[in-house]
Amino acid sequence: MSDRNTDLLTLNDVADALAVSNLTARRIVRRGEIASFQAGRAYRIRREDLQAYIRRSMRSSKQRATRAAVPA
Repeated sequence: MSDRNTDLLTLNDVADALAVSNLTARRIVRRGEIASFQAGRAYRIRREDLQAYIRRSMRSSKQRATRAAVPA
């Protein structure tokens, strides 16, 4: 039997994974940029939702870099 709790992350886990402050991680989650749910007052984030956010962020930063590199 797999332990499903290992697939749930706290805001501290998200902050560590993104190398940002806890406050920044909370803002990202509260804005809905990463899917989450609340257990009482604590947020929980599925590992796969964090990974999806990271993939989206990498894609958008590549697009911005490409646009900036193209001379007008």
